Amino acid sequence: EHYETVRRRKDGSLIDVSLTVSPVKDDRGKIIGASKIAYDVTDRKRAEKEIRFQASLLNAVEQAVVATDLDGKILYLNSFAESLFGWSSSEAIGSSVLDIISADTLKEDGAKILTRLSRGESWSGEFLLKRKDGSVFPAMVTDSPILSAKGELIGVVGVSVDITERKRAEEEKTRLHESEREARAEATRAPPAASRTRRGAG
Repeated sequence: EHYETVRRRKDGSLIDVSLTVSPVKDDRGKIIGASKIAYDVTDRKRAEKEIRFQASLLNAVEQAVVATDLDGKILYLNSFAESLFGWSSSEAIGSSVLDIISADTLKEDGAKILTRLSRGESWSGEFLLKRKDGSVFPAMVTDSPILSAKGELIGVVGVSVDITERKRAEEEKTRLHESEREARAEATRAPPAASRTRRGAG
Protein backbone atom coordinates (compact mmCIF):
# COMPACT_ATOMS: atom_id res chain seq x y z
CA GLU A 1 0.00 0.00 0.00
CA HIS A 2 1.31 3.44 -0.92
CA TYR A 3 0.03 6.85 0.12
CA GLU A 4 1.20 10.36 0.93
CA THR A 5 0.56 12.19 4.18
CA VAL A 6 1.92 14.93 6.45
CA ARG A 7 4.01 14.19 9.52
CA ARG A 8 5.34 16.41 12.29
CA ARG A 9 9.06 16.50 13.06
CA LYS A 10 10.44 16.47 16.57
CA ASP A 11 10.96 20.22 16.35
CA GLY A 12 7.27 20.70 15.49
CA SER A 13 7.70 21.47 11.78
CA LEU A 14 5.55 19.65 9.23
CA ILE A 15 6.90 17.59 6.32
CA ASP A 16 5.27 15.83 3.39
CA VAL A 17 5.91 12.09 3.52
CA SER A 18 5.44 9.27 1.03
CA LEU A 19 4.67 6.02 2.86
CA THR A 20 4.86 2.47 1.56
CA VAL A 21 3.42 -0.22 3.82
CA SER A 22 4.04 -3.91 3.09
CA PRO A 23 3.00 -7.00 5.08
CA VAL A 24 5.66 -9.09 6.81
CA LYS A 25 4.98 -12.84 6.67
CA ASP A 26 6.50 -15.85 8.42
CA ASP A 27 7.65 -19.05 6.71
CA ARG A 28 4.08 -20.31 6.51
CA GLY A 29 2.80 -17.13 4.85
CA LYS A 30 1.05 -15.83 7.92
CA ILE A 31 1.13 -12.06 8.37
CA ILE A 32 3.05 -11.27 11.52
CA GLY A 33 3.66 -7.57 11.09
CA ALA A 34 4.11 -4.70 8.68
CA SER A 35 7.07 -2.97 7.08
CA LYS A 36 6.83 0.76 6.67
CA ILE A 37 9.14 2.85 4.47
CA ALA A 38 8.86 6.63 4.59
CA TYR A 39 10.35 9.18 2.17
CA ASP A 40 10.52 12.91 2.71
CA VAL A 41 8.88 14.44 -0.38
CA THR A 42 8.69 18.01 0.93
CA ASP A 43 10.94 19.39 -1.84
CA ARG A 44 8.92 17.62 -4.53
CA LYS A 45 5.66 18.95 -3.12
CA ARG A 46 7.12 22.45 -2.95
CA ALA A 47 8.25 22.22 -6.58
CA GLU A 48 4.83 21.00 -7.70
CA LYS A 49 3.16 23.90 -5.91
CA GLU A 50 5.51 26.37 -7.62
CA ILE A 51 4.82 24.81 -11.02
CA ARG A 52 1.06 25.11 -10.55
CA PHE A 53 1.40 28.71 -9.36
CA GLN A 54 3.53 29.85 -12.29
CA ALA A 55 1.29 28.06 -14.79
CA SER A 56 -1.83 29.68 -13.31
CA LEU A 57 -0.37 33.10 -14.13
CA LEU A 58 -0.90 32.28 -17.82
CA ASN A 59 -4.67 31.89 -17.48
CA ALA A 60 -5.18 35.38 -18.86
CA VAL A 61 -3.74 34.41 -22.27
CA GLU A 62 -6.96 32.50 -23.08
CA GLN A 63 -5.02 29.63 -24.62
CA ALA A 64 -4.51 26.02 -23.59
CA VAL A 65 -1.96 25.85 -20.77
CA VAL A 66 -0.55 22.57 -19.45
CA ALA A 67 2.21 22.36 -16.82
CA THR A 68 4.23 19.25 -15.98
CA ASP A 69 7.11 18.20 -13.77
CA LEU A 70 10.36 16.94 -15.31
CA ASP A 71 8.94 13.42 -15.61
CA GLY A 72 6.09 14.68 -17.78
CA LYS A 73 3.44 14.28 -15.06
CA ILE A 74 0.64 16.80 -15.54
CA LEU A 75 0.28 19.12 -12.54
CA TYR A 76 -1.90 21.85 -14.01
CA LEU A 77 -4.47 22.13 -16.80
CA ASN A 78 -6.48 25.30 -17.40
CA SER A 79 -10.05 25.52 -18.69
CA PHE A 80 -8.94 26.29 -22.25
CA ALA A 81 -6.81 23.13 -22.26
CA GLU A 82 -9.79 21.16 -20.99
CA SER A 83 -11.87 22.42 -23.93
CA LEU A 84 -9.11 21.85 -26.48
CA PHE A 85 -8.10 18.35 -25.45
CA GLY A 86 -11.38 17.07 -24.00
CA TRP A 87 -9.88 16.03 -20.66
CA SER A 88 -11.05 17.46 -17.36
CA SER A 89 -8.44 18.54 -14.82
CA SER A 90 -9.41 15.69 -12.50
CA GLU A 91 -8.83 13.19 -15.31
CA ALA A 92 -5.55 14.63 -16.60
CA ILE A 93 -3.68 15.72 -13.48
CA GLY A 94 -1.25 13.04 -12.38
CA SER A 95 -1.14 11.42 -15.83
CA SER A 96 1.73 11.51 -18.31
CA VAL A 97 1.48 14.34 -20.83
CA LEU A 98 2.85 11.94 -23.46
CA ASP A 99 -0.07 9.57 -22.91
CA ILE A 100 -2.76 12.23 -22.64
CA ILE A 101 -2.14 14.79 -25.41
CA SER A 102 1.06 14.03 -27.29
CA ALA A 103 1.09 12.38 -30.69
CA ASP A 104 4.05 10.17 -31.63
CA THR A 105 5.96 13.02 -33.32
CA LEU A 106 6.14 15.01 -30.08
CA LYS A 107 7.34 11.95 -28.16
CA GLU A 108 10.25 11.60 -30.58
CA ASP A 109 11.41 15.19 -30.02
CA GLY A 110 10.85 15.23 -26.25
CA ALA A 111 14.50 14.76 -25.29
CA LYS A 112 15.63 17.51 -27.66
CA ILE A 113 13.06 19.94 -26.25
CA LEU A 114 13.97 19.11 -22.65
CA THR A 115 17.64 19.79 -23.38
CA ARG A 116 16.81 23.33 -24.50
CA LEU A 117 14.53 23.91 -21.54
CA SER A 118 17.24 22.74 -19.14
CA ARG A 119 19.38 25.61 -20.45
CA GLY A 120 16.59 28.03 -19.53
CA GLU A 121 15.50 28.49 -23.14
CA SER A 122 11.93 28.39 -24.45
CA TRP A 123 11.01 26.25 -27.43
CA SER A 124 8.21 26.49 -29.98
CA GLY A 125 7.14 24.58 -33.05
CA GLU A 126 4.25 22.94 -34.89
CA PHE A 127 3.15 19.52 -33.73
CA LEU A 128 0.27 17.11 -34.06
CA LEU A 129 -1.55 16.75 -30.74
CA LYS A 130 -4.39 14.43 -29.83
CA ARG A 131 -7.71 14.83 -28.07
CA LYS A 132 -9.41 12.50 -25.63
CA ASP A 133 -11.48 11.02 -28.47
CA GLY A 134 -8.28 10.07 -30.33
CA SER A 135 -8.60 12.72 -33.05
CA VAL A 136 -5.38 14.50 -34.02
CA PHE A 137 -4.96 18.18 -34.89
CA PRO A 138 -2.08 20.53 -35.76
CA ALA A 139 -1.02 22.97 -33.04
CA MET A 140 1.58 25.62 -32.40
CA VAL A 141 3.21 24.63 -29.12
CA THR A 142 5.41 26.89 -26.99
CA ASP A 143 7.21 25.24 -24.07
CA SER A 144 8.88 27.36 -21.41
CA PRO A 145 11.01 26.33 -18.41
CA ILE A 146 9.76 26.72 -14.86
CA LEU A 147 12.65 27.49 -12.55
CA SER A 148 12.94 27.30 -8.79
CA ALA A 149 14.13 30.21 -6.66
CA LYS A 150 17.61 28.69 -7.02
CA GLY A 151 17.37 28.80 -10.82
CA GLU A 152 16.98 25.05 -11.17
CA LEU A 153 14.65 23.58 -13.79
CA ILE A 154 11.70 22.04 -11.93
CA GLY A 155 9.00 21.86 -14.59
CA VAL A 156 7.67 22.82 -17.99
CA VAL A 157 4.68 24.94 -18.98
CA GLY A 158 3.30 24.50 -22.48
CA VAL A 159 0.91 26.78 -24.35
CA SER A 160 -0.90 25.18 -27.31
CA VAL A 161 -2.90 26.88 -30.07
CA ASP A 162 -5.06 24.92 -32.51
CA ILE A 163 -3.95 25.95 -36.02
CA THR A 164 -6.29 23.66 -37.97
CA GLU A 165 -8.01 26.55 -39.78
CA ARG A 166 -4.72 28.24 -40.62
CA LYS A 167 -3.28 25.02 -42.04
CA ARG A 168 -6.45 24.44 -44.03
CA ALA A 169 -6.24 27.95 -45.49
CA GLU A 170 -2.56 27.44 -46.36
CA GLU A 171 -3.35 24.14 -48.09
CA GLU A 172 -6.19 25.76 -50.05
CA LYS A 173 -3.91 28.61 -51.10
CA THR A 174 -1.27 26.13 -52.23
CA ARG A 175 -3.87 24.15 -54.17
CA LEU A 176 -5.11 27.28 -55.95
CA HIS A 177 -1.56 28.32 -56.85
CA GLU A 178 -0.88 24.86 -58.22
CA SER A 179 -4.08 24.93 -60.30
CA GLU A 180 -3.14 28.37 -61.63
CA ARG A 181 0.36 27.18 -62.50
CA GLU A 182 -0.99 24.17 -64.35
CA ALA A 183 -3.47 26.33 -66.26
CA ARG A 184 -0.70 28.71 -67.37
CA ALA A 185 1.48 25.80 -68.43
CA GLU A 186 -1.40 24.34 -70.43
CA ALA A 187 -2.03 27.69 -72.10
CA THR A 188 1.66 27.97 -73.03
CA ARG A 189 1.65 24.51 -74.65
CA ALA A 190 -1.52 25.16 -76.70
CA PRO A 191 -1.01 26.75 -80.22
CA PRO A 192 -2.45 30.26 -80.79
CA ALA A 193 -6.06 30.33 -81.96
CA ALA A 194 -5.16 32.20 -85.18
CA SER A 195 -2.59 29.55 -86.08
CA ARG A 196 -5.13 26.77 -85.59
CA THR A 197 -7.60 28.66 -87.83
CA ARG A 198 -5.08 29.07 -90.69
CA ARG A 199 -4.14 25.42 -90.59
CA GLY A 200 -7.79 24.47 -90.67
CA ALA A 201 -8.43 26.77 -93.71
CA GLY A 202 -5.58 25.24 -95.68
